[in-house]
Amino acid sequence: MAKEEKEAKLKLIHLVYGLLAAALMVGMAIGALMNQQGTNTGNISKNTDKVDTNKEMLIRIDTRQEVMIKGIEEIKEKLK
Repeated sequence: MAKEEKEAKLKLIHLVYGLLAAALMVGMAIGALMNQQGTNTGNISKNTDKVDTNKEMLIRIDTRQEVMIKGIEEIKEKLK
């Protein structure tokens, strides 16, 4: 009987340690996913900033081209 009780306690201890190990692994997996999500969000923000900067540059270039075209048209009008 004593041997059976020891085996039962040993199985219970193994079960508890197994559950603790599983919980630890789940926690690590969740932490890794959250870290990756944060990294991805940061990368998206950086790329969005670059897109906004490029858009602003293109708008400035378009504006300058429009001003130049208007200036050329005015010169043509004066030369007529």
